[in-house]
Amino acid sequence: MPTSGPRGALRRNVRRPARLPPAELERAARTSIALDRLVERHRLGSLAYYYMGTGNPANEDAVSSIILGTSLLTARGVPVAGEMRSRTCRR
Repeated sequence: MPTSGPRGALRRNVRRPARLPPAELERAARTSIALDRLVERHRLGSLAYYYMGTGNPANEDAVSSIILGTSLLTARGVPVAGEMRSRTCRR
């Protein structure tokens, strides 16, 4: 686990809630890895997302665990805007 750089700084400053079930942390980690792969595969410099609820359980699962991944991307220098507020993530 890195302790220096943006991810290390984020790790030092973010406290895990005491009652967070391990399964929830694992789910958030899977979503974070998927976002990393998306950014790498498409060489994205920033990312904006919008979720309107499609009734698709897989989408609902991913979106409900997206905060960790978007926070790590932003800490790494890839700005992320939720709800399509793209002006806030221009690079």
